[in-house]
Amino acid sequence: MKYLSNIVLITCISTYLFADTPDWSFNVNDYELNSGVTVIVNIDNVVQEGADDLLVAFAPDGSVRGVSSPSGPLPFGPYAGTNHYLLSVYGNNEETGSTFTFKYYSASNDQVIELTETITFDPPNPVGDAYNPIMLNGTADTPYWSFNVNDYETNSGVTAIVYIDNVVQEGADDLLVAFA
Repeated sequence: MKYLSNIVLITCISTYLFADTPDWSFNVNDYELNSGVTVIVNIDNVVQEGADDLLVAFAPDGSVRGVSSPSGPLPFGPYAGTNHYLLSVYGNNEETGSTFTFKYYSASNDQVIELTETITFDPPNPVGDAYNPIMLNGTADTPYWSFNVNDYETNSGVTAIVYIDNVVQEGADDLLVAFA
């Protein structure tokens, strides 16, 4: 017979609740060239606007070649008011024509998300601008838990206010899960 007697509450904002911000540091002086990239990031078809989020570019060898925090809303053009990233992507002459990839760190979900689009490194030519930014898209990993209520003889309800770092968590997509 199964009982739900010892309940541990776990707030699951993402798959890595207590993970740290990724260390995506690199030395720009190690590279000869750079290209500016104007980006709008969409995760699950939602424009990302987190103040502490990061966009990062990677060279074909997996090394970090650019990191950007949000640059705020675009000031003009068809995407005026939409949050964007101004990213400088660095490389060397022999990498011209190489494919660079992107990842996105969502601070609110404490999750690293691979983005599907890539760019061809072609310095000094920019990629995207305020009128035609490059759109980078990704899908967040949302955990899925299920259980059969009929497996348990008793049940009870829990009302909770969840704090993380002394901040009330109010995300519409956040989950509160009980494990026995």
